Amino acid sequence: MASSGDDHCVLATAGFGEEDGGKGPAIASSGSDDDGEFPYLLSVCNALGTTVDAKQLPATLEPLSLCMTGSHVVAASRWRR
Repeated sequence: MASSGDDHCVLATAGFGEEDGGKGPAIASSGSDDDGEFPYLLSVCNALGTTVDAKQLPATLEPLSLCMTGSHVVAASRWRR
């Protein structure tokens, strides 16, 4: 999923863990999230396609819709308890 604002765009991707046999792309993490607590990644890219910022989202916040302005990114998901 993607959205754009001004000269930047935001991409939402899902990482893959052990449940898919490790066949998908891995999300690099500075922490120790080996159990897949943060399977979603929002990446803000510039006009050249270079990632300028990235944030991991927990499994309870699956991004279903994205909106981006020149200064904000909004990711919407379903309500989960």
